[in-house]
Amino acid sequence: MFKISKNQVIYAMDPTNAPVLTVDPKSQIEFETCDALSGQIKSATDQFNALDWNRVNPATGPVYINGAEPGDILSVKIEKIEIANVGVTITGKNMGVLGHILEENSIKVIPIENNMATFSENIRLPLNKMIGVIGTHLRVKQ
Repeated sequence: MFKISKNQVIYAMDPTNAPVLTVDPKSQIEFETCDALSGQIKSATDQFNALDWNRVNPATGPVYINGAEPGDILSVKIEKIEIANVGVTITGKNMGVLGHILEENSIKVIPIENNMATFSENIRLPLNKMIGVIGTHLRVKQ
């Protein structure tokens, strides 16, 4: 079993990205991941204007698969997704579905327990786990 730290990320799928790990086919890899904002928000008092929008939607990796060639089919099996005990949501003017009615930016840190997100005392929603950012590209190893 291999493990890749959430500190080894890319922000664009680009064949010039150097692999952080080289493995043989059928290898098992554990990917530690960041949230969509690369962990920039630690509390609800963090400043919205301080966010670095170049650090959005990170992908852990990349991984080079020995022997992979153009035309090959890559099969990936996601065995398990574990989620953190907090989530983050940001809203603001012209952002998201309700952005047209919002006048100011807001950051909220949301507790997660038993696969439920607690937005307030009266609002708790079940979570559906998701992969996030995942992709492939062919890079010919030099």
